[in-house]
Amino acid sequence: MPAVPLISTPGAILADIDRLTAEDLVINYKILGDLSQVAKAVVEIRNAFGVVVFSREVPVKPEGQVVWPAGQPMNPTPNDIRFQVENPDGTRSGIVSSWAEDANMSRPILTLVEPWHVVRGAKNAQVVLTGRNFLPTSVVIFESYAERTPRPLVSMRLPTGFNDTTKLTATLPEELTAGTISGVVIVLNPDVASEAHILKVVEDALPDAPVLESISPAQLDSSRNPQNVWITVSGGRFVKGNTVVMSDAIPSELETKFVSENTLRVLIPAVWMSGPGRIRLRAVSLSDSDLASQEVTLETLNTIGLNLPPMPPRIYGVNGSRGTMRSYVPLAPSPGSPPTDVKITGEGFAAGAKVIAVISGRTHELETAFINSGELSATVTAELFSRRDFTTKMTLFTAAGEALSASSD
Repeated sequence: MPAVPLISTPGAILADIDRLTAEDLVINYKILGDLSQVAKAVVEIRNAFGVVVFSREVPVKPEGQVVWPAGQPMNPTPNDIRFQVENPDGTRSGIVSSWAEDANMSRPILTLVEPWHVVRGAKNAQVVLTGRNFLPTSVVIFESYAERTPRPLVSMRLPTGFNDTTKLTATLPEELTAGTISGVVIVLNPDVASEAHILKVVEDALPDAPVLESISPAQLDSSRNPQNVWITVSGGRFVKGNTVVMSDAIPSELETKFVSENTLRVLIPAVWMSGPGRIRLRAVSLSDSDLASQEVTLETLNTIGLNLPPMPPRIYGVNGSRGTMRSYVPLAPSPGSPPTDVKITGEGFAAGAKVIAVISGRTHELETAFINSGELSATVTAELFSRRDFTTKMTLFTAAGEALSASSD
């Protein structure tokens, strides 16, 4: 039988904060067959770019072991990527973090739960969970927490139906819908979980979430003697006595007058017009604060001539995420893979703005396309954001130096 090499490794190795391997990599090898054919055996390790980082001649024997000692420099596979936008005037947004979406890990990504509220007493109520990377073995868990308690008061596995990799159905048992309860649902794949999404059992049917389409005026002048001013909010599904307008500033709840299901009047406080600024507004149902519209921006202009630095841009989402929803960027399978385009949404982006990415602690300026003041597209190359695998290989040589065979994991 010709000599045949076999080689195995633990499959993963960790790097420390200094980008050095944190532990020894033990490589086990076997040589099957006629050892008399083999004059020399060599074990080598190549990084993701094909560069040999370790090579060692090993004894020619049926089995053995070679160690790549800890402390080796390495470029580890990233598990997140952070984004920041810089305008040509030098102002920068805050930093927004995204997770790496690694197809090899099969992390379930949950993007929508419909409906996210069910009326108390409903029998055999079902919710549809939409996302990606779902498996036939995926499990849906409902959990409910009391305030400031780390452990759930209720943790229940829901009967789950697999439609396809993008859709699951879950049935709510009658013991769950018997009373009112607020909680979250999570999709579990083997050893990895999705982000949590809200699911509530409510006393009565809730109205549809209000829709906010525009405000008029969308810009106000600043003043040294500002006065309260009424603006008009346009949209839909406004309910008299139930729909209010909230802000991300102080005061958070604004005085609101109902005009029609499509129109509200909102009082803007004088303090907001004492200087330039941007404030986000949204329409919210008093029935449940989670019934809220998308946000729009009210801008106060610098018409009093204050000598202030320009307002920085703001990022609101990456790849379609909004608010607290976690965003994901696909992790390329190897450094030679095609690049990935990432959509950055927000406000205050200027022509010529650039997207900066922080990956594994290092800063990179990305190729950026300006779409409009609220959207940019950035290109993440696979050399920056990809799996960083090492390939271990064993080669056997005859006395004449001819390679007999090789095996890698």
